[in-house]
Amino acid sequence: MQTRAPPAQKELPFDVTIRAFDKDDSDFVLSSWLKANRERNSSVDNETYYKHHQILIGTLARHARIAVACDAKEPRVILGWACAEPRGSDGMFIVHFVYVKKTYRRYDIARKLVNALQYRSGEPVYCTHWSWYMPFIRERFNLIYNPYLLCIGNKLSRIYK
Repeated sequence: MQTRAPPAQKELPFDVTIRAFDKDDSDFVLSSWLKANRERNSSVDNETYYKHHQILIGTLARHARIAVACDAKEPRVILGWACAEPRGSDGMFIVHFVYVKKTYRRYDIARKLVNALQYRSGEPVYCTHWSWYMPFIRERFNLIYNPYLLCIGNKLSRIYK
């Protein structure tokens, strides 16, 4: 388990742009999500994990929004992506997963992705997946871990009112 915060942010030698997800991104998003999340769920056997999490990701991708970060001059060079649900009438902001390639972490790409998905500074961010890094940003971004939103989406927000 990580016990200290990562190093300070750096600047990239190229411009980053955020674009909408398209079907050509599907394989990368699915593969990176499954692999990154698998490391956090090692107690589930491979057959169960890959079968069910692939179905879950496919379901989320159909109704959630996915933003993709890429090199501004090479839009097919993906640096990372984020998946969040469109804000419902209750205003609840749900982030399912954020992934940035290891080489490009600590360059503020995750923040740009979440901002592109309509994050509002100071609001609660409901997260359905958790990682080792989350405790370091929990208070700054008002993160609330709630994996049960995977089952019922932002309909659960009525319970919190």
